[in-house]
Amino acid sequence: MGASLEGLGQDERDRMRARAAAQPFRTWTQPLSLGKPARQALPKLLITCSFPLAQVREMIAAGHPWFAELAGPQWSFLELPTGHWPMFSVPGPLASLLLDVPSEAAG
Repeated sequence: MGASLEGLGQDERDRMRARAAAQPFRTWTQPLSLGKPARQALPKLLITCSFPLAQVREMIAAGHPWFAELAGPQWSFLELPTGHWPMFSVPGPLASLLLDVPSEAAG
């Protein structure tokens, strides 16, 4: 389950490595629990990078467990074709997308 490094040259990989921190172990062992109604009420946005948006929509429709949570009406989707690390591979286009998020999607 390695994350795509598409769009990252050696400079971006070096910068990423220099800023990286280990993932806390409890994120693997302690499930996140969000209580209702906040969990359902908040608008959500997925910016697809590693998967094309059409593929994400197919996975949602098929009930794939990685994408099942994205089936709710509170979800909006945008696509930014690059690898898993858009903040390093395409920081300008990512910033533009985030600045243009409709206020209802941003909360």
